[in-house]
Amino acid sequence: MITLLVVLIIHQLPARWVIRIVADQTFCQVHLKDISGTIWQGSASLGIAQLVPGSTACSRSKTITERFNWDLKCSLNDWSCFLRVEHLAFEKPLMISWADGRWKLSNNILKISAHLLENLGSPWNTIKPVGQLTASWSDLELGQGGLGSLRIVMHEISSPISPVVPLGSYEIMMNMAMLDQWDLKTLMGPLVLAGQGKIHDRQLSFVGQAFALNQNTESLASLLSLIGVQQGDIYRLQF
Repeated sequence: MITLLVVLIIHQLPARWVIRIVADQTFCQVHLKDISGTIWQGSASLGIAQLVPGSTACSRSKTITERFNWDLKCSLNDWSCFLRVEHLAFEKPLMISWADGRWKLSNNILKISAHLLENLGSPWNTIKPVGQLTASWSDLELGQGGLGSLRIVMHEISSPISPVVPLGSYEIMMNMAMLDQWDLKTLMGPLVLAGQGKIHDRQLSFVGQAFALNQNTESLASLLSLIGVQQGDIYRLQF
């Protein structure tokens, strides 16, 4: 009888129980909002908050996405779990599994507005990018010695603080074997950005450079001075 009661309680656990877990695992940058249902089946929206430099406290989330639905199933036989997430931004339902102490994500494509990049901090919260962001990944295995890669492409980005439209298209690459760092490069456009970002102890840092192609140097001078320190024709970026 006691075992049956415990199983029943677990089965009915409200979805709000996972709010703190999500915040902790995303360094307080992702929050579940307007959550309903249970931890096994429910729906919610995502609130996105900026990471506060030098702080481990969660800041108030600003951006709220459309609602998504989830369906979670776990097995005590092999101590495994399988999560299915449906959202309009995904090309197909996102499949996440946990077994043998490893997280795995099935390959997928995600398309969202580029303004969400502002939540990564500088230089994006200065540029306030407008455009589309497409993230694509192979089958991923997370954790120490992870497998797979993540590619994020920012298509024809523009900014309200720059008269040059578009500024360019950019790519961020991350190897799951090195989750603590990612590389940024320019695919096309008059504003050239390049560098490497790192995540260490919940702190995001970036070191790189920016410059304008010759014919756009004057038009982009104000924007460049806001995001970097000038050294000759190049602006050094360090955040």
